[in-house]
Amino acid sequence: KMYEVMLQQFALVHAIDGREGLDRLRDQPDIDLVLLDLNMPNMDGLEFLTVMKADPAISAATVIIVSTEGREEDTI
Repeated sequence: KMYEVMLQQFALVHAIDGREGLDRLRDQPDIDLVLLDLNMPNMDGLEFLTVMKADPAISAATVIIVSTEGREEDTI
């Protein structure tokens, strides 16, 4: 909901987890930006990012990781 308010001038596509996110990217390859949470069910954000960047059809989108994780190893 927060992103819908902040980014209301943009068309947003939502996914509940990494698997759904990959499906949505494949269905809509013109997506420019992914706001990615590290903590997701079924496929976490780092696994999502690994799969996404390995797929030339969807790897061009810019990714911003949004997370409440504060550990240094998560940042690295």
